[in-house]
Amino acid sequence: MAEPAASQRLRASPVRGAEIASRRPAMPAVVAGLVALGPEADVDELGRLLDLPVHVVVRDLSVLVRDGIVWREATGWVVADAGRDDTAVDAVVPALASRASRLIDASGAPPPRVARALQRAATSDDEWSRLWLAKHAAELVGQEPELVRNLLERLRLDREEPGVRTALARAYLWCGNLPSAMAQARIVERTAALYEERAAACLVEALAALTAGDAATGLATARRARAMGVGGALGDRLAVLEAQCCTMAADLDGARALMADLRRTADPMTTLCLHNLDAVHHYLDGDQEAALHRLAEAEDLESVVTDPGQRALTLLLRLVCSESATDLSSTLDEAGPLTARLGGTWSSWYDLARALVDLREQSWASVDLGPALERAGRGMARPLHALAAQVALHQGDVATFQKHSEVSESHAQDAVGIAAFYEGLSVTCRILAAELADRPEEMLEQVRALVDGTYGVVAQHAINELMPSLVRVAVRAHDVALAERVLHIAEHERNVRHRGVSAEFAYARALLSGDADDLAAAFVGQADAGSRLLAARCAEDAVVALVASERLGEAREIVERMRDELDAYNLHGVAQRLQAAVRQAGVRLGTRGTQSRRGTSGWTSLTEAERRVAVLVAEGGTNPEIARQLYVSPRTVQTHVSKILTKLGLTSRVEIATAALRRLSS
Repeated sequence: MAEPAASQRLRASPVRGAEIASRRPAMPAVVAGLVALGPEADVDELGRLLDLPVHVVVRDLSVLVRDGIVWREATGWVVADAGRDDTAVDAVVPALASRASRLIDASGAPPPRVARALQRAATSDDEWSRLWLAKHAAELVGQEPELVRNLLERLRLDREEPGVRTALARAYLWCGNLPSAMAQARIVERTAALYEERAAACLVEALAALTAGDAATGLATARRARAMGVGGALGDRLAVLEAQCCTMAADLDGARALMADLRRTADPMTTLCLHNLDAVHHYLDGDQEAALHRLAEAEDLESVVTDPGQRALTLLLRLVCSESATDLSSTLDEAGPLTARLGGTWSSWYDLARALVDLREQSWASVDLGPALERAGRGMARPLHALAAQVALHQGDVATFQKHSEVSESHAQDAVGIAAFYEGLSVTCRILAAELADRPEEMLEQVRALVDGTYGVVAQHAINELMPSLVRVAVRAHDVALAERVLHIAEHERNVRHRGVSAEFAYARALLSGDADDLAAAFVGQADAGSRLLAARCAEDAVVALVASERLGEAREIVERMRDELDAYNLHGVAQRLQAAVRQAGVRLGTRGTQSRRGTSGWTSLTEAERRVAVLVAEGGTNPEIARQLYVSPRTVQTHVSKILTKLGLTSRVEIATAALRRLSS
């Protein structure tokens, strides 16, 4: 709803606002009542608060609305600056706010509204307010952590009973103040008389450690609390927290054993945590559909229990698992402000997840990790610098790639917690660095270690992102079994419908076949997908295969296409290898070179890739269907179809189908 013209004039002209205020009836109490009760106020509440008949409240409100001092919006009442600045209003608001909080509480309103009224009582430190806040702080902290922190500090309740101090510690935690959260929780753990109170404080300590990226400390704290022998909901929450710490410490078997014991819990918060943990383990097992199902169940429970950390975890896991562009966009919008408030690992994880979402669309040039690197929390600097290195290489900046790779390696000891799940990014940098330095044995050693699990089960997920490069390393080392194993792992975990992923599979299969036509087609697919680095590698492989087949003209065309772009992006080494592959056959750039010995017309003039497309056209496949089957882009299929029509002297797909069927039957 747009702001009324009268209120706009008030805001724009203080003098005009003062004139209106001086002419309006003397009713600062009504304005003060609105400020004290907040936007949700109604006329009945105003009447009870001010001891005025309802018809008087309605009359005064009508005049205030007419003069633009107050107005209604979808969220409730709004008081203009002229009304708020009234000296008489300022004088009575605190006392009214204290009274309003009791009135609102007596009406059965939800605790957050009572707390907001208390917040407006700037000098309210009466006993009723203190008792009410002590009773409701633990319930409110998940919904309104900043409000609870502000009230507890202002009403000096941090020295009250352990439950209140633990609520304050949790409020600090969800406001991103980890040192204060840890300090308050440790006081309770040292001084509380009851084991339940100590264990509740330990739970906050462990959560703070996890938020700081310190899974080992979180695990030790959770186990220390469980050793106190508390049961019920608190015992279940400590057990699921220990399972979460085990997962972050890469002890997946230990986590799953704890989770199995908790399946029958009656505590909604424990169930919410279990759903998120199940999603993590399903993702690690390669079942993204099951992971998304668990995340949906977690979101259903968030209407029953509120926990900012679990909400952040749900959102970040959705960023990891989802393939829907709409879902990713809305998730990014919600996760950004929440993780920024929580700070620590949450914020850095969001930065990394957002960059990886961008890179799913092959948008290398649009990724800027500078701000994320500056605020990287413990452990997350390693994967962030590793990703920054790869972004630099794909953008053609070898020097920056090497700089970020070195920084990533210097943080090897910090690969803990969430960062451990992205260790594959660091392995990627090692492989890429070895490739740039032309150290094939080192590359092969890294690939075998990754596939065999030497770097841990979570690092193996790098296989999905590195698949074509890993296959290339294995093929060049003549280890076909290793190459096929890499491809098999990736086939079970990646969405081949995505254009860039489809092009990567086409490249990997072409590497295994060694067919010049397959490699040439894969090069076109990689170039269409927009990945310069993979396109450059594919171009090199295609040129080598074409030269070996004495199809020097086609090899020269690929070199000419890539040379200027590779030079522009500083990939000079790749450009030099491309040129060398052609020169070895006695062909110099700028000359025509020897043409293929293949005929220029008829079925024998078709390349292997073109013949394959012709057969699939005969089987009734559309371009998108053929593209998915061959792991190439629809644009590449259309190029093949156009060449088939030209070489065979045909004018339609029907004629292609007829010719292909005739050829197959003969």
